[in-house]
This record gives sequence, structure tokens and C-alpha cells, in this order.
Amino acid sequence: MRPMKLHDSLQCCLLAVAARYPQHVLHINENILGPQAHGAEGWVAEEMIEMLEQVQPDILEEPAILMIDMQRSEIYIPKHSRIEPGIRVFCRGKLPECRNNTAKLQKLRLPAEETVKAAL
Repeated sequence: MRPMKLHDSLQCCLLAVAARYPQHVLHINENILGPQAHGAEGWVAEEMIEMLEQVQPDILEEPAILMIDMQRSEIYIPKHSRIEPGIRVFCRGKLPECRNNTAKLQKLRLPAEETVKAAL
């Protein structure tokens, strides 16, 4: 396995995980990023991006550091913590269960769609 290190926005780091490791699972560290109303575990990058666009859009543009090597697979968000990762990346070996977060995302989309319809 080739190590991977990327200093970019959180969104770019998540997209890099999805591109390099199509089979991956992400867990949000609630100790760093706070309680997650839609769940902290079992995300894939694309769903996590969509969820964050709805609930914390600014965090996607924050600087982040993706580090994947033999010892760790993590994304650090220095604004929140330089010591503990904000997101744990599972991309090798036996992966944790990937929860189907599509239903959660659908609930997030509905209020936004109703707001747009009401504005028309």
C-alpha cells in the first residue's frame, strides 16, 4: 500500500478517499466535531459530503489533512484538533458496516426542497 497525504479542504480530502478507495467507510469523531444528529458512523464520502452541505456547509471548505499509511487512516481538521482526527477512514482489510444513510439524506433534502417551492 502506498501512503497518501493530502493538505486541502475537507471536501477535497473526502473526494480523494472516494477516488483512491472505492470501498471505504468513514466515522465522524464526535469528540472533535460534536454530536451528529444524523449519526457519526458508517458513512461513505459522497454521502458525508451531501450531509455536511446541509448541516455544516462551512466545514467542507476548512483546511484538512488526509493521512493514510500503515499506522493510520485519518482526516485531521486543524481548526478543531491537531492531535485527534476529526474523521476516521476505514479503507483496508475488514471494513465496519456501511450504514445506508440515503434515508437520512432524504429527510435533509425535503425541508430544503419545500423552502424552494414556497419561494416560487
